[in-house]
Amino acid sequence: AQPVDPATFTYSGEEVTATESVPAYNNGDGSPSGTLQRTWGYLRFSASGEGSAVDEVNALLKADYDGELAASQVWTLEGGKVECLRQRSSLDYLSGPVAGYRIYRDVTQWGAHGGTEIEGYVVDLATGAQMEPWDALGVDRAQLDATAAEVLRGYVLSRPDALYAESALDGNIAEHIAQDNYMLTRDGITVYLGDYDFFSYASGTHEVLVWPTGDKAAGTDVTGDYAFPYDE
Repeated sequence: AQPVDPATFTYSGEEVTATESVPAYNNGDGSPSGTLQRTWGYLRFSASGEGSAVDEVNALLKADYDGELAASQVWTLEGGKVECLRQRSSLDYLSGPVAGYRIYRDVTQWGAHGGTEIEGYVVDLATGAQMEPWDALGVDRAQLDATAAEVLRGYVLSRPDALYAESALDGNIAEHIAQDNYMLTRDGITVYLGDYDFFSYASGTHEVLVWPTGDKAAGTDVTGDYAFPYDE
């Protein structure tokens, strides 16, 4: 019998969560002041047949989770590095074997502000190959960059809390786009704007749809659709 092509399998994914303990530090002498309980999570994929790369992908995701948790549990203020208080993951896109997902981290140096870090990934679950969001949708990167720059320009200028004047905006947008802040989601390709990216810290993070594939228009703020709740 001919082997079944893994590209024809049905795939699914879910976040596996657990309550984990990480050190709590005060802002004074740097000594531990107890522990914090936080919900952590990682993705686990499955396939409808044998021979796909889901086991390989799952192993990598679990290793990333275990490594981040282990580093947080031995974190000290003297190390000078950011501590990850919580890591979560979500499956944002799934079409055939192509999965778009993100890893989200709450981080702090135990100073005045904490912060968030979000990284987007695309993987072919049939082969384990990493992909780019634009390749997954068959979009030319240059065309995507040009469209995203125009959409982000309009989005930033429409808000009163923007950090940059119009004269300085284009260069900052081009630099941000070049850093690969694209995310593949069920609504299309978005651009993630982190803390202090174009807006004040108090404004929080933003995620803007720049290449729609569904009903939502370009320029839509989809932050609430993909953000994680700040559970304790």
